[in-house]
Amino acid sequence: MRKCCIVLLLLALVVTACDDKKRYDVFRHAPIDGWDRNDTLVFDIPTFDESGTFDVLVHLRITNAFPLQNLVLNTKIETYPTHKMLTDTLHCALFNQNGRAIEQGVGFAQYTFPLKSLTIAQGDSLRIGVWHPMKRAVLQGVSDVGIEIRKR
Repeated sequence: MRKCCIVLLLLALVVTACDDKKRYDVFRHAPIDGWDRNDTLVFDIPTFDESGTFDVLVHLRITNAFPLQNLVLNTKIETYPTHKMLTDTLHCALFNQNGRAIEQGVGFAQYTFPLKSLTIAQGDSLRIGVWHPMKRAVLQGVSDVGIEIRKR
């Protein structure tokens, strides 16, 4: 009986954890002593096995040490083998006017921001760079930055 319950629990986890639209979801850690504006976090997305329209999302994990209400991120997306390049600026509101985090979490708050929709051909791969252009050269409190790519 106990084995049956464990097997059913594992099967339920596998079935609920599957997301057939998600093609890529990876986080990169920002340096623990602070994220310098000259440090670019790079995501190398492997070759796509199908063409179509994909949404690119940016995830942020922010700790209580983050000193500002907002964060600006610059992004560069390069498509291979065509070397087509797209740049964008993402304005991320993290705290409301009262200084309370918009998202809640234990130890950190996680935010998701839509970046772009891309038309990608079968066989293409991507390289995405993310960095901040903030006046403070080194930002404390940015724990992780993630990129998620979902099929539309």
